[in-house]
Amino acid sequence: MQPRFVSTLLSAVSLATIACEHTPTEVAIADHVIVATNRCGAADGPTVEIYVIPPANSGDELPPSASHFRIVIPTTRIALGSFSMPITNGSTAQLVDATASRCSSNSDCQFASTGAIKVSSASDDGPLDVELHMLFANDQSLTIHRTADWRPRSIRCG
Repeated sequence: MQPRFVSTLLSAVSLATIACEHTPTEVAIADHVIVATNRCGAADGPTVEIYVIPPANSGDELPPSASHFRIVIPTTRIALGSFSMPITNGSTAQLVDATASRCSSNSDCQFASTGAIKVSSASDDGPLDVELHMLFANDQSLTIHRTADWRPRSIRCG
């Protein structure tokens, strides 16, 4: 009986160890500012872009030159309404997929490997309610449920 108990105990310890090794580290963003804007995306189609920015850079132009997180949703602000979709790894994304990335500058970005986003708004020009979860290849994750300020731009895509 004792060998079976030891075997069961070792299996439980092994599973706990594996679970601990693969638990993602949550990125700390409690003080970050969340802003959203409209842009022209890939193939010159309209996008809504959401940025998670450190407070010191919240007044910067979008996209910011400092480190930030960026979520790109291939739709217009008016069509956004109540929107929910998975986040696709940017290296395999199609033009209709939402993508998310962590950027150390405006041009040096790492795509999230997986995730999901849900966005809703009470009006066509007000703040957005953003629920987001993304996971990166290095086992870091970002989870938020906050309001994003809407900063519209006058653009013409296509």
